Amino acid sequence: MNEAFPTHKHLFLLVGIAVLIAFAPALPIRFIQDDVGVIIQNRDLTVSNIPTMAGKSYWGKVLVLEDPWRPGHHLYRPIPVMMFAVEKAVFGMTTWPYRIINLLFHALCSVLVALLCARLLEGWKEAGWVPLFAGLLFAVHAVHFEPVVHIVGRAEMGMTAATLAAFLCIDRARTDTRWVYVMIVLGLAATLFKEQGLLGPVLVGAYWLMSSEPGERKNLIRFAIGTLAWMVFYLIVREWAIDGYGPSRLELPLANYSFGHRAAIMSVAFLKYIQLAIIPSEILLNYHHIRLIAPDSMLSPVALLGLLAAVGIIAGCVIGYRKNRPDLMLGFGLIIIGLGPVSNLFLPVGVLMAERLLYLPTAGVCLLIAALLKGRLGTGRRMAISAIPLLFMVGLCWNHTWLYKDPIRVAVHYAQNYPKAPRLQEMAGITFEQYKRFEEARACYLRQRMFDPENQRPDINMARCTIQELQDILLKVIPMDEARKAILTGRMQQEMVRLKQFGNFEKAPFHLAQALYLLDRFDEAKIEFLNAVHNGERGSGSRREAARVLLDMERFKFGKNRLSPDLIDELEAVLAGDL
Repeated sequence: MNEAFPTHKHLFLLVGIAVLIAFAPALPIRFIQDDVGVIIQNRDLTVSNIPTMAGKSYWGKVLVLEDPWRPGHHLYRPIPVMMFAVEKAVFGMTTWPYRIINLLFHALCSVLVALLCARLLEGWKEAGWVPLFAGLLFAVHAVHFEPVVHIVGRAEMGMTAATLAAFLCIDRARTDTRWVYVMIVLGLAATLFKEQGLLGPVLVGAYWLMSSEPGERKNLIRFAIGTLAWMVFYLIVREWAIDGYGPSRLELPLANYSFGHRAAIMSVAFLKYIQLAIIPSEILLNYHHIRLIAPDSMLSPVALLGLLAAVGIIAGCVIGYRKNRPDLMLGFGLIIIGLGPVSNLFLPVGVLMAERLLYLPTAGVCLLIAALLKGRLGTGRRMAISAIPLLFMVGLCWNHTWLYKDPIRVAVHYAQNYPKAPRLQEMAGITFEQYKRFEEARACYLRQRMFDPENQRPDINMARCTIQELQDILLKVIPMDEARKAILTGRMQQEMVRLKQFGNFEKAPFHLAQALYLLDRFDEAKIEFLNAVHNGERGSGSRREAARVLLDMERFKFGKNRLSPDLIDELEAVLAGDL
C-alpha cells in the first residue's frame, strides 16, 4: 500500500465490506431496549427542539412515570440526540436507515483504527498487512454487536471516532496551528457524543508529549490551554442543563458499598471484560453487579487475579510511555480511559458492565494485537490463518442477529441464562407480558425480586402483569356467570390498589376501565376512563383511546350518569390532540 494514507481506497473498501458482512443482516431488527426510550418515547425528539437540546438531558421527556429510577436522566449527550431528532423526522419508525448510519460510523472507526495502527508501526511498508488485520478485526468483532445494532450506540461510536481522529492529527499539529484547533474541536465533539470523551484529550496530550522534543511543544501548550478552556465550559453547561453531575446514591446501590467491596466487584468485572474482548460468545448488555457473584473482599483469589490484570494494564501504559513505545502506551491507554470511569471506584456512574463499554477499549486491544503481530503476517499461509478469527467473529455476529430477530428468543435467552441479573429478568418479563405469556413473565419478575429485594419495580411489574392477564381472561371468557365476573373484577381491583401504592401509572386506570366496560359496569368504567384521561400524558395513545370510549359511551347512553357539556368538549379536544 502507498505511504500516503489518504489514498488507501482499498482499505475503505475492504473494511466497508467486512462491516456489511458482519452486521447488515441485523438492519431490519426492531427498536430494542434503550432505543425505545431515547427515540420513540422521547417527546422532545423533534427538529423544532434542536436549538434547545444543548440544555436538556440525553433522555429528554421519556415516560418517567414508567421508569422513575432510571439514572440515564443525568446523561448529557447533545450531538447524538440532535442526530436522532433529524433522523426521526426523516425516517420515522423505520429502523434500517438509522442502522445504516451506525454502520457508516462503525466503518469509519474501523478505518481509523487501521490508519492509527499503521502510523504507530512506522508506516504501511514496515507494518505490512498488520494494520489492515487490526482494522478488519475491529470491524467484525462480535462484542460490537450492541453499540452497532442498538441505535443509541451512536454515542459510543461518535466518541471513539473523534478520539481516534485526534491522534491522527498530531503529526500535522506539531507545525500547523490550524490542526491544533481541529484537535480541540474533535475533543469537544467526542465529549458531546459521550461523557467518556473527556479523557481522550488527556491521552492525546500524553502521546504528543512523549513523541515530541522539548523545543517542539509550543503547539502542545496551545492544545492544552484550549482543551482546558472547553472542559471548564462543558462542565458549567452540563451542570446547568441537567442540574447535577450524576444520579443520587439511592439510584445506584453500588455507590453505597465500601471502597473495598466496589474494588472486589470491579476486579471480577474486569476479568469478564477480558473474556469478552477475546471471545464475545454471549450477548451481555447491562450486567447487574449481583450477577457477577463478586466477593466482598479484595483478598479473594478471583478479585486478586482481576486486580493483577488491571495493574498489569496500567503498568503496560506506563512502560510504553517510558520506553517510547507509542503502540503500547496507546493500546493500554485506550483500555484504561474506556473502562476506568465505569469502575465506580471514585465516581459512581451506575453501569458496571455492558458490551458497548468495550467499544473504545477494543480499539486498544486491536493496537496491541497489531504490535504483537508486526512482521509476522508476511506470507500467504499466515495471512490465511489470520482470517480464522475474523470468520469466527462474523459467525458470532450472525448468531446474535438470529437471536435478536425474534423477541421471544431474546426473552428466553435472558430468562434461562441470566437468572441472577434483575435488569435482564425484567426485560425478559416485559417481553413475555407483551406476547401474553403471563406465567413466564411472572416467573421473571419473581427472580427480579429475589435478586433485587430493595427495589419496588418487581412488585409494580407483577401488579401490571396481573391486571393485563385478568383483562385478557375477560376478553376470552365473556359471557360468563355473575359469580365469575365478581371474582375477576375483585382481583383486578386488588391489583389496582397494589399498583397505586407504587406510583401513578398512566395505563393502570385504562386497563381497569376496559375490564369494567366489558362487564357492563359502565358508570365505574367512566370513572376509570376519566382517571386515564386526566392523569395520562399528553398525546399518549391510551389517553386518546380513553377519551374516544367515553364519547362513544355518552353517544350510546351507556350507564346512568351523563357527562357534562364542558367535559365532552374537553374529551373532544383530547381526541383531536389539542389537550
